[in-house]
Amino acid sequence: MKYICYLSLLLFFCGCALQTGLSTSDRLRLLDQYLSKHEFDNAFALIADSSSDKSNEAELEKERKIIADQLQLFEKKTIAAALKLEQKEDWTGARQKYSTALVTASTSTDLQKAEQKMILRFKGKMKALRDEELIVTGECLQKRLPLLRTQHISDPEDIGVKWSFLRLEENAKEIGRELLQLGGQMLAENNLDMARRTIPLGYELAPGVESEELNVRLSNILKGRKKRTQKKQKKVTQDKDSKNITEFNNAMAHGNLLRARRSLLSLSTGTRKSMKVELMEERLDQAISGYVREEMVIGAAFYRVGEYESAIKVWKNIVVLDPENETVKNKLERARSIVENLEVLRERQNE
Repeated sequence: MKYICYLSLLLFFCGCALQTGLSTSDRLRLLDQYLSKHEFDNAFALIADSSSDKSNEAELEKERKIIADQLQLFEKKTIAAALKLEQKEDWTGARQKYSTALVTASTSTDLQKAEQKMILRFKGKMKALRDEELIVTGECLQKRLPLLRTQHISDPEDIGVKWSFLRLEENAKEIGRELLQLGGQMLAENNLDMARRTIPLGYELAPGVESEELNVRLSNILKGRKKRTQKKQKKVTQDKDSKNITEFNNAMAHGNLLRARRSLLSLSTGTRKSMKVELMEERLDQAISGYVREEMVIGAAFYRVGEYESAIKVWKNIVVLDPENETVKNKLERARSIVENLEVLRERQNE
């Protein structure tokens, strides 16, 4: 055995001596051979063994960069292929992809990190499946237990039913405790959605002082979150209402009554019931009434001199602001009818 060890060491040192004594052409040929097989460890080792030759330092640095570039490309392809396998739920294939790559590129930190992230994702997925299985089991027991309890109460002398009920009740308590433990972890991680699915269910299956405290704690946290959400929504609504009120005042100052009306209609229901907004609506109604009176006179003037298109344009603007004004609607309809008749007469004259 001792002689075999000596022989192995001798062969190793001879191999190192042969590699360090390689010519540039032999080294490049060997380097191409390593890169073609993706043997990056051997390629870097070849450059390291040749580094004692100071005369070829620039050439060696160039070759080292070639290896690094090839390794980077190999890493990207390997990670992309592993991710595709992962998306197909082929976790074994993805793990094998990394393991095979790291055999010949063991120093690649990118591949090592990618493999570790993949393992963590796999563990997370497995845990999520186990958690989901636990919840489904708890929900099943939640439905079965009352039925069997009712059956046991209706026939307490039935030993079979009694035994089944007691066994199911014990099983429910065990699952309930697991659900409460999981719910506590979810609370610690601020995963309130999962906590809401597990803690109340666990409390129902395994009632007790500790489970009640955990359930109350969850309830208080959810109430607090609801209050914060409501407060945030209220602030958003207030800011939006303030902006609409500013836009209303600007629109009124520039005589843009349509924009002013839109700003009022955009206010929240609570704000629109306030005295301030009621006064704003009254101000707008007065402005619209004044505008309608003026425009009615202008439209009638156009109508009298036969400028029907201009009259229609004026009256259409009134209807936009005062859609319930039947008088204007009737005038508008008559003017349109006249325009249509005139067009028919022109077409006949042209014929």
